[in-house]
Amino acid sequence: MRVKNRIVLETLRALSTLDGGEKERFKFSPLTLLSLARNVRRLKDTAEDIERTRQQLVRDYGVGKWDEKGNRIPDSSEKLRAFNDAFQQVLDVEADVDLFRIKIKELRLEQNNIPVTALAALDWLLDEDQLSGSHAG
Repeated sequence: MRVKNRIVLETLRALSTLDGGEKERFKFSPLTLLSLARNVRRLKDTAEDIERTRQQLVRDYGVGKWDEKGNRIPDSSEKLRAFNDAFQQVLDVEADVDLFRIKIKELRLEQNNIPVTALAALDWLLDEDQLSGSHAG
């Protein structure tokens, strides 16, 4: 399946929310956890490519510079606009992703207090009809 890079980043951020970290532990079946983990792994490579590109654009456009005292040097609005336009182009490029669909019931919404923002970002992967582990694309 082809999705824009911005969707890749939003989806990865949402999947990372489901990890819970120290704040909250969500309860999922072992197979759902495996599907979520595989999706995270598959998105990370693309996300790392996007970040490397962003870092190169920062260097190319000369934004985000610091002086010898560690103070950030203000960017000209022209430079910043050019950088932002270039990076928006990167975010609009489509990436090939092969992700596992997630059944809504597998998220156990009655038990897990998953943020609405995470659910919204994952909406394109959620499925009521597909079996666990089927691919989105």
